[in-house]
Amino acid sequence: MTLPSVLAPLNDDRRRLDAVLELLEETSEPEARADLADEAVRLCARYEDVMERVLYPLLRRDSRLQVDRAEREQRQVRAALRDMRARTRHVHPIDAHASDPEGFEQSLGELIDLIRSHLSQEDQDLLPMANRLGADAQAELHNRIERAVVHASSHPSPPHNRIGHALVNLMDKVDRTIRDSSTTWHPGLDLLSDHNAARPSLDVGGTVTREAAEAVTALVAELQAGFDEHDADISNRHFASDVLWGSPFGATVDNFEELHAIHARLKQQGTGGPSSRFEIVKVLSPVPGVAVAQVRRVALDPDGRPVEPTDDTATSFSEMALYVLVRRNRTWWLVAGQNTPVRPAPWT
Repeated sequence: MTLPSVLAPLNDDRRRLDAVLELLEETSEPEARADLADEAVRLCARYEDVMERVLYPLLRRDSRLQVDRAEREQRQVRAALRDMRARTRHVHPIDAHASDPEGFEQSLGELIDLIRSHLSQEDQDLLPMANRLGADAQAELHNRIERAVVHASSHPSPPHNRIGHALVNLMDKVDRTIRDSSTTWHPGLDLLSDHNAARPSLDVGGTVTREAAEAVTALVAELQAGFDEHDADISNRHFASDVLWGSPFGATVDNFEELHAIHARLKQQGTGGPSSRFEIVKVLSPVPGVAVAQVRRVALDPDGRPVEPTDDTATSFSEMALYVLVRRNRTWWLVAGQNTPVRPAPWT
């Protein structure tokens, strides 16, 4: 799972947590499972600490029911984290499992199920809401999450007051230092290291990704204004002269002049529907000065509600787009775009 760009500072913890859960489903070796369980507790606690302290309070104002549900599920996850922490803390991996194999596996199975269920609820209900925040709110949220990640607690139930939170963090760091010095054999972490080495994460993160996200936000604002005003001059203002473009109907274009003429005609015809909302789904930056973004155009009905997916592209229809932007002389240019119509799922 790659988080929306506004939550990018959490990506490393989330990817590592997803990898640990995946490895726990793949390996049956007891010592490795105990070692991975300890790492799952640490990573999940850190991730949820940031979500609880930063994201939940912000979203509660507009989405109380979803946040209340997330908090209920989070309390269940924290209880399971405390149980697993009690089984693995200050214990060698070989002993954590061997002392109570049946109880350990039952607790671990419950923990994995709770974490996966809770992350799924957050991903489906909360992350899209964070993605729909205004540009200023997203920038502030990104900065607050970035600061919170630095001080995130690996304790399953850290105190809410700042001093208590800092003290618990300090004690956990001391505990981990002692553990690492007394136990050099970590079979689960070795598996995790091999897993991560085999498939790299390419997003640079930090300021580089934040600048890329700001560039995509500016592009999306132009796309939105151009759509609303039926004006291709606005939409295409920052398209490169050699832009590569794939239309939702399978056509390809490799130069601005031809693409601009097509867009001007389609906008006058009202292709896509009379009203739409453009949403940034995800932005990553594999190298400084390059942005890769998923952007959704949601077709809206006369009441401003999303139009259901349809196979009829002669009427209102939504699209998913993949855009590539490159910075040249301090200006970001769209160098490639591929659009795909949103159709009904084949199993519905």
